Amino acid sequence: MRVYRSPIRLFVFGLMGLLLIVAALDVLYFHQVSTEPEANNGVLNTRGQAQQRGDMVWGGMMVGVGVLVVGGAVIELVRRRPNAVVSGEGLMLAIGSSEDEIMVPWDVVEEVGSDMVADPYDGAEREQLVITVSDRADLPLDPIGAFWRGNTLYVDAHGWTKRVTDVALRAQGTLAHYQRVALVATMEPPSLTWETTVVNAPPDTPMDDEPAGEAADEESE
Repeated sequence: MRVYRSPIRLFVFGLMGLLLIVAALDVLYFHQVSTEPEANNGVLNTRGQAQQRGDMVWGGMMVGVGVLVVGGAVIELVRRRPNAVVSGEGLMLAIGSSEDEIMVPWDVVEEVGSDMVADPYDGAEREQLVITVSDRADLPLDPIGAFWRGNTLYVDAHGWTKRVTDVALRAQGTLAHYQRVALVATMEPPSLTWETTVVNAPPDTPMDDEPAGEAADEESE
């Protein structure tokens, strides 16, 4: 199972970045919505010059943020890197750097589930993929789009193309299968012992169904 970030959400982010760039251009040059710096007979006065400097600072910041948002949305739409992959080896999660995906192997996973948890950064309630591990030594200390509470990793699942409950159920089934296979691999095969019993044959005796006439002839002889 592969899970991606919703393309609709990425499109909305890109649109917001584009609107931010348009607003910045209005602040810097066009002044159709924003207020122009004060001027006397077309010449900026002292207050107008201060306003212009402020507009340059704010406009530049808005352009920079807008370009980053639009660029990030376009890259994600084109590249389509999965946010989570459930495989036979473990859970692959996009919680590392911008280019790295982190593998959480099944042999360190104790439990997988889902929950609505408050984000520690902004306090908003979001869907989270909840993974409890026995050892977090090889996992990032400060994951991107996720956070730790003890040995439990909470991965932000807001805006995924699949419901986080479906992802958790698939992960639970794959984990249970992995644990069964690992248990069978550690079991010793049963030993088979064959017992053979030899029974002595009884001495020869006349057959019960021998004809009576033949028995009488033998006695007369």
